[in-house]
Amino acid sequence: MPNLQSWESRFFITEILGAIFNTIALHTGGWGILTDRCFRPHTGVQTCIPRYSFETWCVIAMYATIVCTVSILIIRIIKRINPHVNIPKRPLILTVLVSIATLLLFSVVIVYPVKANSTFKGYKSDLIHGASLSLSYSYFLAVIAFVLMAVSTIFGYFMIREQTKY
Repeated sequence: MPNLQSWESRFFITEILGAIFNTIALHTGGWGILTDRCFRPHTGVQTCIPRYSFETWCVIAMYATIVCTVSILIIRIIKRINPHVNIPKRPLILTVLVSIATLLLFSVVIVYPVKANSTFKGYKSDLIHGASLSLSYSYFLAVIAFVLMAVSTIFGYFMIREQTKY
């Protein structure tokens, strides 16, 4: 039974929860709902708004976050299977990995709504009256993942302090 009073246990619990929310957010389709994605400009030909290029960055950042969290999990499993394995500066490595994951998720949480809104405004004059853009559940799952990863980063700092011998 893990000691839930240690910073390391808190770190891993919040990190795993953040990874779960990140994976769910990445693999569900409800990021933004754009009603009436297709419109008829003055030519009378129906045109549809393409997928946005910034979405590629968001997907790459979220997969990179998964790579970081899987790396943390692998280090944890190796140490759990064989406690005699010496991984130099393990708490520091784990904290750096979760910090990178946090920064990547932060960029997704900031970039997606800003870019989606500005891209939508560029097409708004051509869209059918009443069309709107709203963020959906997957985006908010990514926000929860970001918050959990940020908390895990703070716990990682305390884990380093707890395991550093002066």
